[in-house]
Amino acid sequence: MKKKLSIIIPVYNAEAFLPRCIESILNQTYRNLEILLVNDGSKDDSLQICLQYAKTDSRILIFDKSNGGAASARNLGLKHVTGEYIGFCDSDDFFDEDTFSSLINIMEENNLPTIECLSKTYNDNLEFVKSDDDSRELEYWTAEDAIRQIFLRKGNVSLSTRVTKAEYIKDLCIPEGRRVEDFYFTICLLTRTGGTTVYKYPFYNFVSSEGSVTRSGGGSIYLDAIYFYDKACEYLKDYSYDLKNAQIYYLLKIYYLLSIS
Repeated sequence: MKKKLSIIIPVYNAEAFLPRCIESILNQTYRNLEILLVNDGSKDDSLQICLQYAKTDSRILIFDKSNGGAASARNLGLKHVTGEYIGFCDSDDFFDEDTFSSLINIMEENNLPTIECLSKTYNDNLEFVKSDDDSRELEYWTAEDAIRQIFLRKGNVSLSTRVTKAEYIKDLCIPEGRRVEDFYFTICLLTRTGGTTVYKYPFYNFVSSEGSVTRSGGGSIYLDAIYFYDKACEYLKDYSYDLKNAQIYYLLKIYYLLSIS
């Protein structure tokens, strides 16, 4: 029997797009999975939608909490996962139906601790906007090289395009209370996994929703970026990576974006 995959979905005021997200996971060709829907104090009918889906499929688990942000919802999910693999999804977005069959097969064939895919972008009306590379090539990165790419703002820090063996991620805590937490969390994860593998195909469908909480910006997001930059640099002092030039580039870029925001 295939190993279980746990998918954690933070839910906040997502009634307009939540069914599409849930159904994209229920309809996966990879069947041995559990879906952890964490309602983060929604004020709309999101919780009711979650409960209705849970009645139809025993693979769905519901958790209801007061509002604390996406990171706190993901952390709650991490405490309750039972799968050997862990992934995430934003409630705005959805997966192609063969996403996890493809990614987990590659992981098992190559004994990989983590793998990431690429994405396609749509607007609110589900009109296609752009797509990443679809060459289906595998690209291997050491932790040092992958983290360097992150500081150069070329690397991927999305948790939703990544599947990881539970042993590497289950006991990690995603920083709460600030945005850009995926930046710091991904750096910590990469030091554990020793690097990452990118499967160049856009399985993940990113919907650029103007009203989405997970897409919110504003000038203060760059202050959060500076905060997590400092935390990342402090964390990486224990590693002999050559990152100085990339770190300087990142900091200057963030200060520039802050100055014009």
